[in-house]
Amino acid sequence: SIADIDLWMMDPSQHILSFQNKVIPGAHLEKDDLGATNDTVWVNGQKVTNPNNNEVIHIQTLQPGTYRVSVHMYNNRTEPGPHTVTVKIRSIDPYRVLVEKEVQLKKFGQEIGIVSFKVSETNRVYDVENYAGGLVIQELQNHYNQHRDTRAP
Repeated sequence: SIADIDLWMMDPSQHILSFQNKVIPGAHLEKDDLGATNDTVWVNGQKVTNPNNNEVIHIQTLQPGTYRVSVHMYNNRTEPGPHTVTVKIRSIDPYRVLVEKEVQLKKFGQEIGIVSFKVSETNRVYDVENYAGGLVIQELQNHYNQHRDTRAP
């Protein structure tokens, strides 16, 4: 796929992790996959493009509270949808599958909420539920509010 689809996450402290903000306390975006544009490598003189686009968020330190995850169609790059996206959330220690969910993004700018989950004071993940989304809009609003206050009258 040549489409650029982004993974977004908000932690319990309301920090939003995305391609715009790749590091937040306790977590980072390992790769911002731009679609086919950054999936091409040279192998033995041949240009090879990885057909799979992957974005990975690594949470090193869980915080107590609610995490929220969504996907956003940043740029469909003239490739008509729908684009099927599979989101997998794994716990490493102990290893277990928390969520594996497939959604379809149909148009430019669309955001689909994937999941919210809670973390206890003892780092236990519980209440894994569907999430309605809205992180991209929230981040744009936060960005607007920050800059609105600094503009001249």
